[in-house]
Amino acid sequence: MAKLHPMLEPLDAASFGREHAVHLLSRAGFGGTRGEIDAVVALGLDAAVDRLMDFPDAPPSEVDDGPDLSVLEGIPKTRTEQRQMVRQLETEAERDALQAKIRQANREVVQRSIDWWWDRMARGVAPLQDKLSLLWHGHFTTSARDIRQEARLVWPQHETLRTHLAGNFGDFCKAIARDPAMILYLNNQQNRVGAPNENFARELMELFMLGIGNYSENDIKQAARAFTGWHTDGESFTLRQLQHDDGTKTVFGYSGNFDGDDIVDLILRHPACSKYVCRELLAYFVTSEPDEAVVESLAAVLVEHGYDLRPVYDVMFRSAYFFDPAHIGNRIKSPVELLVGLVHQTGFEAPPARQLIRHFQKMGQVLFNPPTVKGWPSGREWINTATLFARNNACIDLAAQRGYRYLHEDETSEQFVARWVDALYPNGLPSSRTAPIVESVGVAPTDASARAALQLIVTLPEYQLG
Repeated sequence: MAKLHPMLEPLDAASFGREHAVHLLSRAGFGGTRGEIDAVVALGLDAAVDRLMDFPDAPPSEVDDGPDLSVLEGIPKTRTEQRQMVRQLETEAERDALQAKIRQANREVVQRSIDWWWDRMARGVAPLQDKLSLLWHGHFTTSARDIRQEARLVWPQHETLRTHLAGNFGDFCKAIARDPAMILYLNNQQNRVGAPNENFARELMELFMLGIGNYSENDIKQAARAFTGWHTDGESFTLRQLQHDDGTKTVFGYSGNFDGDDIVDLILRHPACSKYVCRELLAYFVTSEPDEAVVESLAAVLVEHGYDLRPVYDVMFRSAYFFDPAHIGNRIKSPVELLVGLVHQTGFEAPPARQLIRHFQKMGQVLFNPPTVKGWPSGREWINTATLFARNNACIDLAAQRGYRYLHEDETSEQFVARWVDALYPNGLPSSRTAPIVESVGVAPTDASARAALQLIVTLPEYQLG
């Protein structure tokens, strides 16, 4: 094994404590309850990471079924089948009704997919798997809004993400290149011999595998030819051989009758690829500006393991770099992380995501609908005057649970605030932050004053960080 950068060496197991457990559960998941934090401390670093990494490389349909997609019953699966069904209808009204039914089914599939994922994240079934799903969903971006006629395809794409997110990165990219939702989103359906469409080839290099500055415009033009004929019938990947360019292409100085898989393999051989991937991982899980020497060392791990991702995650989550005090508690949560964490840590009932859709829209993160091909913002980009107001309002709404008893019997104001601060701020808050909240509960606390105090607790600036 290549020699690791000293900061990527494992954290001394003997020094692993509560603060480290809180950080691990926050970054490799969505935050921990008091019981989960105590369990991780008892397990120790190695066993805790092993447990987080213990999830299958398989789609939900093979593990726990996924969302209910029965709304698609009777809906033509491919464009050919749709056209055939339309032709069989006698009146314009019948054809319009069928198209409306298809549109509604697509919208409902997206919403049920959001509901399923939101509920799964809040329950904490496999927090690292869901966190990785969120990462790669924003990396290999597809928007249901932009492929509305086939928006139902975002769920099969999600299953592809879960199948490959801890597997081989090369296989992951090849699967994404064949993914029907991606083909439609980046217009590869219009990519044919003699009239290549460069959208997918460009994003493959710029956003998915290499980063700007590591390829030429000619590399993109030539790579686009390799993906000609890589189309979809509206349900599955189809290779239309007559629309595929069988001529010689030259990419990165290599020439051959390349197809899409060959292009992925050529990019993997580019020295910038492994560093680009590892820089993205470190920026997401550790720090927005990772040390370049650490990036290069982690990239060497990725290359040494033939681009398998699990060994990279394993090194990263055990490393002293991950647990460096400079990287703890200073990352702004995304809207999904913020609300999932709040529901999970409080133990409150998670309302269906569709009830929260206006909050997610105002905060700027709706699952299955990233705003651009670049995905979602990160870090300080999440916060401005409007979004901070929206984030606080969302937390206030979630903290107002109908029928919930906020006060324990005979609980004082101090005890109430201490209990919730311990649940939501495992590393504690200074008394200067909690004293005004205790005062707001009153000397004779009521359920109403306790609820209002909890709403204050979840809107403190510190809760935006994790």
